[in-house]
Amino acid sequence: DNYNFNASDIEVVSSNAQLIGSPGGGGSGATTDPSFDVPDWAPVNWDVNGPESAPTISLQTPGNPGNFGEISIPTNSKRRSLGGLWQQAFTTTVANPDTATCSFDWQVTAADPNVQVSRLEVFLDNFSGEPSPGATGVWSQNFTTTSGWQTVSFDCSNSLTTAGTYYFKLGVWLENSNNAGNTPITVGFDNAQVQWGKAGTIVYPTTNPGVNPFNSYTGTIENWFSFTETASKPVGTEIYYQLSDDDGTSWQWWDGGAWALATIDNVSTANVATEVDANIATFPIVSGRIMFRAYLASDGSAQPQLDRVTISSGAVVGSSGYTLLGILESSAFDTGGQSAFNTIQWTETLPSANENIQVQISTAPDDSGSPGTWSAWTGLSGSGTYFVDPNETVIPLTSGHNDDQWIRYRVELLGDGTDTPVLQDITLNYTP
Repeated sequence: DNYNFNASDIEVVSSNAQLIGSPGGGGSGATTDPSFDVPDWAPVNWDVNGPESAPTISLQTPGNPGNFGEISIPTNSKRRSLGGLWQQAFTTTVANPDTATCSFDWQVTAADPNVQVSRLEVFLDNFSGEPSPGATGVWSQNFTTTSGWQTVSFDCSNSLTTAGTYYFKLGVWLENSNNAGNTPITVGFDNAQVQWGKAGTIVYPTTNPGVNPFNSYTGTIENWFSFTETASKPVGTEIYYQLSDDDGTSWQWWDGGAWALATIDNVSTANVATEVDANIATFPIVSGRIMFRAYLASDGSAQPQLDRVTISSGAVVGSSGYTLLGILESSAFDTGGQSAFNTIQWTETLPSANENIQVQISTAPDDSGSPGTWSAWTGLSGSGTYFVDPNETVIPLTSGHNDDQWIRYRVELLGDGTDTPVLQDITLNYTP
C-alpha cells in the first residue's frame, strides 16, 4: 500500500480513501419469562384502600401451558373500585423502534355481570407500581362473563419513545357503584411478552482519522502553483490537510498569516483544500519535497471520499529551457488474469552523461474488473528504488508483484537543463 492510515477507520476502495462505516443505532430485544415460570413478575395492588379486600395475585397451574399469572378480586362491600396487576420491568436500548409487539393470553374464570366496570388492562409505563385509579393503558377490554384462553397481539411501538426502563403491566380493574357488593372476579394472563426491533443505520468515525503517502513528492522546485482535491464530501463531512517538507517528520498549516507548525491528527491546525491552494505559493521549496496528510472528518452520519490530491509546481530550468525533471506515469494495464512479472527493458537516448532515465513499477490484484489496492512503487531493490539499466532486467520475486493482474509504470526523466533524455519505448514481460 502506498499510503499510511489506520485500517480500522479508513479503507481504500477503487482508489478512494474513505471512512469505514459500521452498523449503529439499531437493536432488538424482548422481555423474559413470558410463561410466568420464574419469579420475574411482581404483584401490584391497584387503588386498594381502607376496608377494601385486596386482590389475591398469585401463580397458578395449569397455564397455557405451565404457570400463569392469576388475579382474583374477592367479594367487597358496595360502592368499591380497585384492581390488581402483574408487573415486569424491562430495558430497551433503542428509542422509537421500527416495530414493537405486545402479546399475551388471557382468560376469565369468574365474572360479575352486575358491576358497572370489569375490565382487563395492559400498560407500558415508564414508572413502577400502580397506575392512576381507573386509568386505561395501551390495551383494554371489558368483560361480563367467563371466557377461555384468548390470544392478543398488537403494535405498541408508540409507547417506547426513548431508550430506558419500562414496566409491562397486565391487570384487571373493578368499579362497583351498586348498593350490593360484587361477587369474586378472577382473571389469568400467560405468554405475556414485549418484543421490539429497530434497523441500524451506518455510522462513521468522528475522530478525524488521517491518511498520507509513505513517500514525498520530490523534485527541483522553483515554486508551488496549486493544490486541488478530487473528493466527495456530503453534508456533515469535510477533508482537512496539513503539509510537510521533511517527509512527515513535522507538519505545517496555514494559520491565516503564515505557514506554521501544526499538531498531527488535530484538525484545528489544518486547512481545507481551498485554503491550502490559496497559500501554497508561499510553502517552503528549499527541500524540494512535499507531502500532504488528509483528515477525513464526519459528524458520523455521512462518508467523505478522497480520490486524489494534485499538487502542481514549477521546476528550475536550464539555459536551453529544459526542465531538470519530468515524470511520466502510465495508465493501468490489465494482463487478463493473475500473472508472473518477469522482466523490464526500454529504449532510451541520453544526450549527455549527466542525464538519466529511471523506472518504477506497481501492480494490483483485480477488483471486479478494476485495479484493487496498488502496491508501492518498486525498483530493482524494492520499494522506493528504481530500475536504471535499460537492458532486459529481471524483476525480483521479492518485490511481491507476482499473482497480481494489473500493472503500471512510472518513468522519471532526469535532465541537465541543456538537453533532454528521450524514452522511445518500454517493454514489460509477464506470464499469465
